Amino acid sequence: MSIESHLANARNLVLQKRYDEAIAEYQYVLDVDPDNPEALSGLEKLTGAAPLAGGSLAAPRTEGKIKTNFFEHQAAEISAPITRQGPVRIVLLIVGAGVLFGLYQALMFFLNFDKIVAMKNVEVRLQKPVLRNGEAFVNVEIGNYNPAPIRDATFSYSITSSGGSEIGSGKVTVPGFVPAGDSRTFTNIKLGAVSGAAGRMHAELSDLKYGPKPSLSPELTVKFVEAAGMHDKDAVDAFKQLVQLAPEFAPAYVGLGLALAANNEMDLATKAYDKALKIDPEDVNAHYNMGVALFYKGDKQGAKRQFEEALKLEPSDPAAVKALADVMRGEKGASESTTQKEGAAESEAPAQPE
Repeated sequence: MSIESHLANARNLVLQKRYDEAIAEYQYVLDVDPDNPEALSGLEKLTGAAPLAGGSLAAPRTEGKIKTNFFEHQAAEISAPITRQGPVRIVLLIVGAGVLFGLYQALMFFLNFDKIVAMKNVEVRLQKPVLRNGEAFVNVEIGNYNPAPIRDATFSYSITSSGGSEIGSGKVTVPGFVPAGDSRTFTNIKLGAVSGAAGRMHAELSDLKYGPKPSLSPELTVKFVEAAGMHDKDAVDAFKQLVQLAPEFAPAYVGLGLALAANNEMDLATKAYDKALKIDPEDVNAHYNMGVALFYKGDKQGAKRQFEEALKLEPSDPAAVKALADVMRGEKGASESTTQKEGAAESEAPAQPE
């Protein structure tokens, strides 16, 4: 094979990055022709060393050129374990991050499991909005069928026109308390800007605070949720069964009282609330509904005391706030009426002799 053939082979080997074989080809050419310029130049580029007479290599020359350790890095990369090689490490990092994110999601689901289940037993109902300066204000009724209270419910809403086009949307948190197995209405909640006349509204619960969780078995929890969603006589029967199965669970007696009151059995409802308060004197809803029952029975002072006690325990209960305000307003009105009557009587009374 001629020198030109060896040089051609060397060039092809360099293009294929088969550097060791290319060096061997250049070395062969130099053995035959020690002054061959292409072989000298090619060998120096590949090795960084200048060939001496006889084809041996001198120490690498660094003057006037950049010294690299390309081959050393390549050899180190090839010999390194696969998990330490660059592309593989990037892939492993991505996979590891995905696994950690999945574990985080699973952990958060486990920690929030009770809340996630509770959200399925909560209803958010919006009344027709009142528009003020292009913004919507509504009354929000929240029904809580869970055996534990909720607070600070957050919901997403959308408002559409009568033609079906969306004219407003957003997310709102209602600061307040909704007791177990009951509902509360929050008035004058600001939603946001609306661009037109509202036709329909839709709300979807997205978050809330749940608890404290009661010590009920899953079976009794289901029974409570079912009973809280019933009406009239069915609710009375369901709660009667529940208080027999969970005789120390105060919200079950409150639920029984609510069902009895709905059936105009106010005396029996009062007894149910009283039983709930004996079990748990700090049951907010028992105090509030006892106050309602006493008010309808004509005991306004007793009702006032119960509403005040409910607000001591839970100042954010909108029903107790309104009930107490109504009682106080009634007392004030009665007092003013009495004063007016007394004043009129005095002015009409005959003068006493001196």
